[in-house]
Amino acid sequence: MLPSAGFLDLTKTGWSKVFLRQMNWPTCCTSSSRLMKPFPYNSTVVTVEGRPHNSHLIFFIFFPQIGMSIGPFHSISFLSLAFVSFALHIEIPDDKHIFQGQNTTVNLMYENGDPPVVLLKKYHPTRKNSSNNVLSVANFTVNETLNITFDHSDKYQILAFRNDSMNQDHPSPIASSFVFEVQDKNKDHSRHGSDKGLIVGAVLGSVALVVIVLFTAYLIFLRSRRRRSFQDRLVRHSDTPASSFVQYLYAKYPPRRDLRSTNNGDIPPPVYISPSPTSARTSLRYSMGTKSISSSTTSFRQKPLTDRQMDIQGRLHSLQEKLLKLEGASWRGQDEIEAAENDAEILDTKSKIGTLKDFLESSWAMNATDVVPSELVHCFTSY
Repeated sequence: MLPSAGFLDLTKTGWSKVFLRQMNWPTCCTSSSRLMKPFPYNSTVVTVEGRPHNSHLIFFIFFPQIGMSIGPFHSISFLSLAFVSFALHIEIPDDKHIFQGQNTTVNLMYENGDPPVVLLKKYHPTRKNSSNNVLSVANFTVNETLNITFDHSDKYQILAFRNDSMNQDHPSPIASSFVFEVQDKNKDHSRHGSDKGLIVGAVLGSVALVVIVLFTAYLIFLRSRRRRSFQDRLVRHSDTPASSFVQYLYAKYPPRRDLRSTNNGDIPPPVYISPSPTSARTSLRYSMGTKSISSSTTSFRQKPLTDRQMDIQGRLHSLQEKLLKLEGASWRGQDEIEAAENDAEILDTKSKIGTLKDFLESSWAMNATDVVPSELVHCFTSY
């Protein structure tokens, strides 16, 4: 009869050593070392000693007695062919940082019974193929440390074979490492470079933003301080007395009064200058309105004004301020009655201003007579 072989897969059993021995009674030892149903023939039994290893596939070979029946295996013979599992252990210390083109350290842990010559091959689990390059480890009697270079980024596994197994079509490995991944060094550096560029850009952007915010706050502070100082100058100038030139004029040319006005009157208060917008507008309009007065009278420095002239000028000032207020009110929305009353008051005020201007150089104003004109009485008594 033609012999045939049966096999048992012990890839995940976790046992390491296999012993072959000749038995004179037909029993077979399984993975749990229990006795199975006896077979009616002499056989070579494979026993497995329980210890951790990287064993793979074990074939059980039986030599049947000729003419014996084994249940369903009637007239079937088994060939003797078995790959023995070894205790060889493969370790890769730095499996988390393996880069393409970099020397990788591989440790081979020796155990008694390992073959003296071991062949190592790189295997691709994802593509189910192995590299053609074979690394031979001769005189393997102690632990060995090797350097292996991986040219491509992929998942790898290192397989160990017997020296004489390469002649077979599909040799079975005697040991294997765990599956590890080889990383692309260029991609890793580019990723770190991009992260570094992102960090530098974020820092520079933050610094620029802080500088812009501080510069904006500084400009706002300068503008507010300039506005505040301008307002302070306005307040100081509004409380400042007349300039030294005006005070010099009053000291050099004091107003002349008669006895009656000196006994009954007081010295007029000093003149103050207010640079406020309202006062500036008032003084501008007053200067335009009194242009004829300045042209018709002599210079202040050449001929001092009398008390009566000063009273007329004071009344002129008050009436001109009143006229400005009335004209400003006419621009605002008013009903017909209020507008008519306002226009009538404007005309009356202008008439009084004209009368005062006419009598500024009269004999009464120049203290030539004491008879007060009736027109002036109306200008001073009515408001």
